Amino acid sequence: MKRMLISLILVLLLVPSLVFGQKAPDVVFEKDAQLHVVSLVQPLDNPWVVSNVRFQEAVAKALNIKLTVIADEGTEESNIAAMESIMALNPDGVLFDPITSTAGIRDAALLEENKIPGVTQDRLVVPNIHDYEGEYLIAAATINTENWGYQMMKALIDQGSKNIAAIMDPKGVLTVEQAWEGALKVVSEHPEVKIIQESWQQKGREKGMETMERYLAAYDTGEIDGVYVFGSTTALGALYAIEQANRQNEIIVSTCDIDNDVATMIKEGRLASSMDGHWMLGGYGLIMLHDYLKGSMPTDRQPEFTLIGADPSNIDDYIATFVDGLPYSEEEIRSLSKVYNPDADVVNALETLYETWND
Repeated sequence: MKRMLISLILVLLLVPSLVFGQKAPDVVFEKDAQLHVVSLVQPLDNPWVVSNVRFQEAVAKALNIKLTVIADEGTEESNIAAMESIMALNPDGVLFDPITSTAGIRDAALLEENKIPGVTQDRLVVPNIHDYEGEYLIAAATINTENWGYQMMKALIDQGSKNIAAIMDPKGVLTVEQAWEGALKVVSEHPEVKIIQESWQQKGREKGMETMERYLAAYDTGEIDGVYVFGSTTALGALYAIEQANRQNEIIVSTCDIDNDVATMIKEGRLASSMDGHWMLGGYGLIMLHDYLKGSMPTDRQPEFTLIGADPSNIDDYIATFVDGLPYSEEEIRSLSKVYNPDADVVNALETLYETWND
């Protein structure tokens, strides 16, 4: 029943049609013409990226897209260099995840210089795409970032954490900074809760472990009881440090992204909760780009996906639907596209999905 709800709800996510003020494509491809789209993603050793690409490949197959996936090395410099190499391929469109806003601005400038339409997924070039001054950044498939951070922090507070440390991505990642604003909002609602320290750094298990070890050395029992960590790889490193110090019974970890390791730890009670589902943004962004190149404008140029929360109460359902498989068949994927389904015009799907999974 839940899978049927997901299929019905998510099929309503994208509503391509006319948007006032949005540039029409220079060339409109025939319905059955194969497009060449290059997707620029973060390093493929990140399980979140693996899921992201897996969904992109399913969308590409369903919509007859030739998809070329190129990964950066997780830095601004490598992200920009990869985008420069993509321009030489002269694709019909580009789907990209800008590592930071600085890299995103340069990536978007390359789209403008080469007149190649692009769509961002997950991270942003500018906070609001309607403020973007250019023609070729078509849309941004992103996250309800403030709610994301709010819910991650709330998961800690609801389980009793009052002295919380944070481990986040480097400054300059707009989605993470916006999520932190949401986290601070829920903290402001609980005067008994305080943020004892925060760290802004590169992702990775080793980085998470090293930072957590410093926190453990600085704060004794009773001085830290919760850790807010961006990204499952970093969170698993932090959790390893906590368990090695035998302090797992006094410190709760809340994170985002769910892979097999994270799911197992939630089932075992070693990890309090996680949030995910935003790996699907790659597929959503690819559908938006496909429809634009076929002549259908996105109704909402910056749709926001509200992440799905997972804890011991629903982790089995999450694994069955999102980890062990995809929530769509090829036919259901095509029904997300205005090219194949002119009646795909129902809105409010994102909030409904969030409510379904967080009930």
